[in-house]
Amino acid sequence: MKKNLLILLFALFVFNYSIAADYYFTGVVNNSWNNAANWTIGYHGSVAADLPSDTDNVYIGDTSANFLIDLSSNCTINNLTLSGNGEINISTSNGKKIFVLGNFSNENNNSNTLIKNAIVFSGASEQLVTGSYEVKIDTLIINKFNGSVTLTNQLSIYKKLILIDGFINSDSINILTIKSGGKVTNASDSSFIEGPVAKLGNTSFTFPIGRNGIYNPITISAPTSTTDKFVAEYFDTKSNTTNLDSQFTYIDTCQFWRLRHLAGSSNVNVKMNIDNPCFHIPSINYIGVAKDSSGNTDEWVSAGNTTILTPSTDTLIATLTAHSSWGDITLGKTNPLVVAFAGNDTAICFGESVTLGGAPTGKKEQEL
Repeated sequence: MKKNLLILLFALFVFNYSIAADYYFTGVVNNSWNNAANWTIGYHGSVAADLPSDTDNVYIGDTSANFLIDLSSNCTINNLTLSGNGEINISTSNGKKIFVLGNFSNENNNSNTLIKNAIVFSGASEQLVTGSYEVKIDTLIINKFNGSVTLTNQLSIYKKLILIDGFINSDSINILTIKSGGKVTNASDSSFIEGPVAKLGNTSFTFPIGRNGIYNPITISAPTSTTDKFVAEYFDTKSNTTNLDSQFTYIDTCQFWRLRHLAGSSNVNVKMNIDNPCFHIPSINYIGVAKDSSGNTDEWVSAGNTTILTPSTDTLIATLTAHSSWGDITLGKTNPLVVAFAGNDTAICFGESVTLGGAPTGKKEQEL
């Protein structure tokens, strides 16, 4: 009987130990994340005996209190939620990181709230950036072997976005913004942004965009003002712009880039990699880059002087002349339409044989 009771108590202990807990930061002792005495289990609950771990949810913020938290060692948690209206800063002096396996929600309405240490999204399933107020992070690392990070809230990166493995899904409302001075590294077919990306500032920038497992970036040269704002997105479908000016006979219907200049008036050059267009290219002398004339799906016109390189058989690198106003951009073909002639009309009687073909009188074959 005693043995069975001990087994039952041990099982209950193990069960309770593995249950996820809600940890609330109080800062009652000091500002250290790594001091268990600064945490309670549950809101205004008992003081924690240890630090939050990978199954635990972390809550920071309470009414108007400020929390300036120091992180002195790496930690792994499940969900991270910011709340209240006091300023929240989490920082580190030795490069330590918070690994988030679940979701990041910001319900804190203080405009100075900023996560200054690196946040790593490393969960094994889908993760969300959510909440009522913009999420602001100095350094964000995406390193997921499965699933994506989906934005249902705006996310701003102030220093660096490091893309290792996994994707970020954004949309026109829940957009990812790289602030002035911010950088993106390591984008590839394994990790990019599927959706729009905004960039502020006066440095050249490669937008880390793609779609359905294909990384297809677009690069702008340096604007002249720190307040210039560009937004770019890649699509693996055809644009709604269908009208062509006289310089084009075909437009690539497999893909296009959408580049918008939302603030400022700087002229920027554009460079993009073009993989596998939907039509045959007999020579780069026959192609150019088209953009819609008004930025409002009006008409495809030439993007101006374009330098096109062919580093491989299925990739083109196009560098476009400087403009301030952009829109949808894709590859255009400038050679004439192909026309096949069957020859002059010929009447054939039963039992006769004739040869058909050749250009009709006064007609000339057109060049491919």
